[in-house]
Amino acid sequence: MGRGKLQLKKIEDSMSRQVTFCKRRGGLLKKARELSTLCDATVALVIFSPSGKLFEYSSSNMQMLIKRYLKYPEALDSSIHSTSNINANSLDLAIMHQRYQNLSGRYRQMNGKELEGLDFKELVKLENSLQRGIKSIKSTKNEMLSMQMENCQQQRLFKQNNKTPAEVQETPITESSSLENDELHRDCSTLQSGVIDQGDDQENQIFLQLG
Repeated sequence: MGRGKLQLKKIEDSMSRQVTFCKRRGGLLKKARELSTLCDATVALVIFSPSGKLFEYSSSNMQMLIKRYLKYPEALDSSIHSTSNINANSLDLAIMHQRYQNLSGRYRQMNGKELEGLDFKELVKLENSLQRGIKSIKSTKNEMLSMQMENCQQQRLFKQNNKTPAEVQETPITESSSLENDELHRDCSTLQSGVIDQGDDQENQIFLQLG
C-alpha cells in the first residue's frame, strides 16, 4: 500500500519539531538557490526559527531587495498609470485618424470624386449641400463686388476733387465729367464682368464634375 497523505499540523514534540525545521529549512534554501540560478530570478528568503533565530538567503544584496519590495506598489501604480496614458493616447490618435479619413472622403466627394459608394438619397443630400455652399459663395461674392465698386467710385471722386486748378482749366467741365464717368463705368464694368465670369466658370466646373 502507498503511504498515506501526511496531515499538516504543528508538531507537538519539540525535538521532532526542531529536526523537521532544520531539514525543511535546508530544502527551502536549496530550492531558492536553484530558482535563482536556473531562471535568473531575483530571490530573497527570510526565515525565523521558533526560537527567533534569523536565517536568510538573497541572490543579490538583501537591503536593496527589501527597498525594491517596499517600493513595488508605487512602481506598479506608476506602470499602470503610464499604460493607461498610452492607451488613451492611442485611442485619441485613432479617433483623429478616423476624422481625417471622413473629412478627406467628404472633400473628394464634394469635388465629384468617389461617388460610387453613395446611394440616391446621399447623392441628393450632397447636391443640396453643394447648392447651399454655392449660394453662400455667391452672396459673399456679390457683397465683395459691391464694396469694390464703391471703392472704385470713391477713388474716382477723390481724384476729381484733388485736381489742380491747371488740370481743371485744361479740360472743359462737361468733357471732364463725361470722360470720368466713362472711365469709371469702364473700370467698374470690367471688375464686375471679371468676377462674374470667374464665378460662373467655377460653378460650371463643379457641376460638370458631379455630372
